[in-house]
Order: sequence, then structure tokens, then C-alpha cells
Amino acid sequence: MNIWSLTMTSFLLTLIVSTICGNDQPFFPKFHIRPPSGHVNDPNGPFRDPRTGYVHLFMQYCPYGPCGNQGAPIPPGTTPNYQDATHFYSKDLVTWTWTGNQSGVVAGGHVESDTDCPDDHGVYSGSTTIVNGVPTYAYPGVHLNPTPWTDGKHYVTMSQCIATPVDPTDPALTHWKKRTIINSSQIPHGVRQHFHDDSEAFVGPDGRWYIFMGTAACGPKASGDCPFPDPNVKSSYGVNYLFSSEDFYHWRPEHSLVNVSSGFVSCPEFFTLPNMPTDMYIFHSMHQKNIFGKFDGEAVVFHPDLNNSVGFYDCLAGTASKSYWDNATQRRIMWSWIPGKFPCSNPQNLECDSMQSVPREMKYDAKLNTLIINPISEVNQLRESQLTPPTDITLQNTPTLVQGVHGDALDVMVNFSCDKSTSQECSAAILLRVSKDMKEYISVSFDTSFSTPGKSATITVIGKSSYIYDQSKAGRSFSVPFAGDEVFNGQFPIRVLVDTSVIEVYAYNGRAIGSMLYVPGSADNVDVALMNIKGCKMASVEAYAMGKAFEFEM
Repeated sequence: MNIWSLTMTSFLLTLIVSTICGNDQPFFPKFHIRPPSGHVNDPNGPFRDPRTGYVHLFMQYCPYGPCGNQGAPIPPGTTPNYQDATHFYSKDLVTWTWTGNQSGVVAGGHVESDTDCPDDHGVYSGSTTIVNGVPTYAYPGVHLNPTPWTDGKHYVTMSQCIATPVDPTDPALTHWKKRTIINSSQIPHGVRQHFHDDSEAFVGPDGRWYIFMGTAACGPKASGDCPFPDPNVKSSYGVNYLFSSEDFYHWRPEHSLVNVSSGFVSCPEFFTLPNMPTDMYIFHSMHQKNIFGKFDGEAVVFHPDLNNSVGFYDCLAGTASKSYWDNATQRRIMWSWIPGKFPCSNPQNLECDSMQSVPREMKYDAKLNTLIINPISEVNQLRESQLTPPTDITLQNTPTLVQGVHGDALDVMVNFSCDKSTSQECSAAILLRVSKDMKEYISVSFDTSFSTPGKSATITVIGKSSYIYDQSKAGRSFSVPFAGDEVFNGQFPIRVLVDTSVIEVYAYNGRAIGSMLYVPGSADNVDVALMNIKGCKMASVEAYAMGKAFEFEM
């Protein structure tokens, strides 16, 4: 696949776009990374290069706007807009540089072997594993099945490929070479040809590498996507199919790491954290709850504990997340894709759609049996100025503006204090991107009216905006967990990152989080207000103006 067919063409187009459609525009994000135009989705293959210490992040990318149908043939003389991969890197996890669409993971990739990688119809999500000190990015190459189905059509299938840096000494790792490691003909029978989203590899007790792909069981009837059905399958279920290898180049099929009730598995992850009990692991996939359970290393099988799995990576719109273990800082760091269109301008009149969350640290809380997720500490380095030190504010039953706190890129931390007499029934709200007439805003409210004391609280995010594309208008809610024997102390902290057209909400010190697109009706909507709803008369506010995490100068 070669979306940008010539390096010079790619460079010139990037240069034109960067000077006009950079992140100085009123709704273009300042610290949520993405390319200057087009559509992005899943964050892919993050890793820290052991040679240089730089952190790299790939993401799915359709440079010309909405992604094209990857099963459709390519008309002669046209440039397809299939899903590609693009690439950012950082030396400090604070500021990021875009390599342009020249990373070579797909477009312009150097052939490493005669097999190359059949990715002429694009790619899906992948992961990076450090193999003998070399970053090795595994991903599915999308192509048409060379064997036509009974209706004469060539249906989409996928081969698994790897890409490695051409020049490992280049801190930017700009150019990559690629080759096939698992051909589509090796896809096991009984699962769909949509065999994708390669996991990070791990070493089993037998010393072999293991990697798995997300798919679904299929049957009992054959189809173009299920040419070899399992006659015993009456309804689909998710499959995470393992392959193993001695050298990371030659792979053999094994079995499913774990089957899940969801009909299809996308963006799977599997890992443990330092303070977890022996053999306890987390399995995560797109749109699904975090699943905790026990990993049988000898059999290489995961046994989920579905009765004690709590929480999501992101409880609102953030999805298709990807994480990695950062050896240098001993942290698990994760990004989520935040979908949604926002206004932008460029000479080609291309749409701007979606962005990545800030990098987030994941920790395990044994008492809650859930993940605690917060922005990594490096995000604080993007604070340009303190707009208000911790300041106590008396709340009213109508919105009260927070004096001195204005801006389209903010880090706002509010600790609400519930009245002691009504601490089990307490509710209040933060209003962000408030218009001068206070008719437009996005509100983040909490409610501790526990149906069972100590069970959970509720966060609700709802927006009022005249912008036509606004996924927050209907309102979205999520739960904040509390331990069964935990006594609510009357304090409810909420942190919100605001960035031109997106917000990220971190409730109760990261017990539950959510992010979503929000575009105000006017770029001048920059105020912040607080409001009591029930039983909450005081709040302490601290706020900072945030700077840029990336630029587009080439």
C-alpha cells in the first residue's frame, strides 16, 4: 500500500497543511496529539526505544478524511484513502514530533524479504515488542483474498506483518522495513478472516514468543469472511488466537488465549502490574470492561474472573486504547482514541476527525479490584501559568463563575465538600467552556446518592452547544467505584483537562475516567463556573493554563 506514493509529494503536502492547519486554530487540539488533517483512530504500538530513550506512538490514519472501504477495489488512477499508520515520537513524554506520513510502516516501507507485506488495502491496529533490543511493530496487513469466493468476489483477509527500523540509530525512527510473518493462509479454520489487532508479544514458559490476534468464531455456514466454518458454532463469540515462534519470524498456530462473550475482539491487551497477586492478569478489548483473572503460564491460557471485573479504560467516548510497560519509569502508560469531528481549515478542504488522549498511567487498586488511571505526571509540565491557587468557593444553586479562570486549554482541579448532614446525598457540577450569556457550556456533575452506601457514585457529562456535531448533547454517565466497607468522607475530587474541542474527566483521583469531544458554539466560550445541585456548599479550585504538546513545523 502506498497512500503517499512519493516522498517529495508527501513532504510538500505536509508542509502546506502545517502552515495553515496547524494547532493555532481555535478548535484544533493543543496537547492531544494528531496529524494536521484527516481522520485518526486507534493508538498503536507505543514503546520506548531502549537505544535512544525516545518514546514512539503510532496511530491509525486516513489522511484524506473518512476512511475508505477496505474491501473495495482500487479504481485505476486513483489514490485510496485506506487506513494507514502514522507516527509521533517524544524524548520526554511532554512534547511530541510528527514524522509526517513517511514512517514507512505502510506507505513507502522498504521491502525486507521477498514476501514483503500484502497491505495494499491498508492496515489495522498493532503492537510493538522489543526483540533483541530492536523495536518490532506487529500489525495486520489488509488485502483481498487471492482465491475468489463462490460468488466470484475477492473478500478481505489479513496477513500479519512486522516492521523494524531501517536505521536504529535515528532517534526519530523515520523509516521502517517490513515483512510478512503469518500469511492469511495460516488463519485457523473456524474463525473469521478479519484476523487483526496484533497483541504485544510475551515469552512463555517454554521460551517461545507468543502473540495473539483478535477475531471471532464463525459458523455453521460458510461465507466470504468465513470460508472454513465451524459447524458446531451456533452464535459468534470473541476469540484471541495465539501463535508462537522461536525467532519472531516463523510462527505456528496454537489455541485461543481466552474466549469472550463479545461477538468480536478488537484492540486486545494482556498484561500484569507489579502489585497484583501472582499469576493475576488483565485482559482488555475495545468497548469491553477490564477483565481480571488468572493466567496459566504452562498451558498459556487465561481464566477470567467475570464476577470481580470492574471498570473500563475510558467510560465515555475514549476507546481502542493501547498501552505499554515503560521500563525506564516502571509504569504502564496508555492512550485512548477520542473520536469526533471538529472544525479546521486547510487548502485541500480536508476534514479533521478525532485525536489521542493524553498519556495515562495505570495502577492496580487491590481493595477496589480495579485500575486507577490518571494523566502521567509529565502532563503537568505543559502548565504555562497558574490561573488560581487552591481557592475555596462558596457554591450557589445557580452557576458561579470562577474568577481569573478562563481559557480553551485548561487543567482544572476541584475538590467538592459535601455537607456532613447530607454527605450520602451530595451533587454538584463544574461548567466548562461557558459562554458570556451562560447558555452554552459542558457540565461535569457528580452524584453520591448511593442506592447502596459505599457502592458507587455517578458522573454525568452533558454539553449545551450550537455546534452541529456534538456527541455530548444527549449526556453520558458513568460510575465511580467505592469499596463495600468504605465510608464516604464527604470530599469528591474531580480533575478535568480541557483542550479546545475535547475534555478528559478524572473522577475521585482516577477511580473512573472518561473523555469526549466537545466543540463550543464559539471559540470565545472560555469561562469556568461551579454550581451546587444538592448538599454541596463548598469547593476548592486550582487551575492552570495549558500549553502545546506538539507543532507542525517541518
